[in-house]
Amino acid sequence: MPKTSSDEPSLRERFAAKSDWLSRIPFLVGAVLLHLIVFVLLATWVIFRPPVEHSDPATFGMVKIAPPPPPPPAPPQSLGGEAQSALEPSVTVTPPPTVPHIAMTQSPSTFALSASALPQPNLTSATRAVGTGLSSTGATGSGLGVGSVFGSDNNNGNGMTGYFYDLKQTPDHKPTNIDVESEKAVLKKFFAGGWNEDDWAEKFLKSPKPLYANEIFVPIISSEEGPKAYGLGKVCQMGYWAAIYHLKITCGRTGNFRVAGFGDDYLVVRVNGSVVLDSGYYPPVTSFKREKVYPAHWLKYKAIHPDYGQTVVGSSFTMETGSEMTIDVLISDAFPANGSGKCGYFLFLLEEGKDYPKDAQNDSIFPLLQVQPDSKVTRTGDHPPFSVHPEEALLP
Repeated sequence: MPKTSSDEPSLRERFAAKSDWLSRIPFLVGAVLLHLIVFVLLATWVIFRPPVEHSDPATFGMVKIAPPPPPPPAPPQSLGGEAQSALEPSVTVTPPPTVPHIAMTQSPSTFALSASALPQPNLTSATRAVGTGLSSTGATGSGLGVGSVFGSDNNNGNGMTGYFYDLKQTPDHKPTNIDVESEKAVLKKFFAGGWNEDDWAEKFLKSPKPLYANEIFVPIISSEEGPKAYGLGKVCQMGYWAAIYHLKITCGRTGNFRVAGFGDDYLVVRVNGSVVLDSGYYPPVTSFKREKVYPAHWLKYKAIHPDYGQTVVGSSFTMETGSEMTIDVLISDAFPANGSGKCGYFLFLLEEGKDYPKDAQNDSIFPLLQVQPDSKVTRTGDHPPFSVHPEEALLP
């Protein structure tokens, strides 16, 4: 059924409804503005909020961040005098070892020399000589042997190589109870057995390091200087000790020669394995027979034996140009004379048929057996006259 006019809202009612809706618009706008302001505030807080403090500053989220390296230390402040020296470490710089050069002599001499070492059976050490003469400082034994008449601990490859043996004790410092007669027996057995130093190294205390000598020329000095020179002064007393030296040479000329010398108490020399000299205070401990001797007018030391210090001339041997030769020398001291023992050793090289000059006391001036000439050497102590330029004595 169609609506009647009474069912439609009147104009007044419609106006009232519209006015009611319009009256609500300000509230709607206010609500929208309020929500917009709240949204802006929340967004601003989220975006510009301060970072969160973490308990572990090296941790960011789930990733561990390594701490930055520490800053370099500040340079030390400059200190003066003793304060600075106390803080600075002491540094010792060791120079590199010097390699010996090959050397050859141009003038006629006993030895033409090369720096290469050659093996030698039954010898603890052997060095090929470089030069034409031996030298020594002549000072008494000191510490490790530097400047000792027994040799130097500085190996320049130019001299005899020597080791020390204390016949009074074993390698573990047990006494051997050696005396004069038993030392003679030990030496005789050593020479008869071919100079076997390995056997001695097992029986007696041996120096841990060698000395390198250019000559055998030890003035009459205290026997304690021997072990001191080899660095054994604190564990080895004077008397009943020995030192053995080895040398290899290449002969520079042909001729017949002899070694000569004296040893307190023993000096034994062999050339190419054969004993050519056994000289000393006691009778020979080898088959060598002493025949020609020179008296010791030079001697100031008041020895008990009237023949003390006499120079004994050894057996003849031949050198041929270019041939190789080995020289072995043993020196030894015996009875320490109740703490006042002496020792002394002199070794010369003579050419057969050569006349040598004499000094004011009528002692012959023999040339030393040397592998390095040195006219500036200072030698202290009582000793015979000698020549420091043996190659001059060997000129035709």
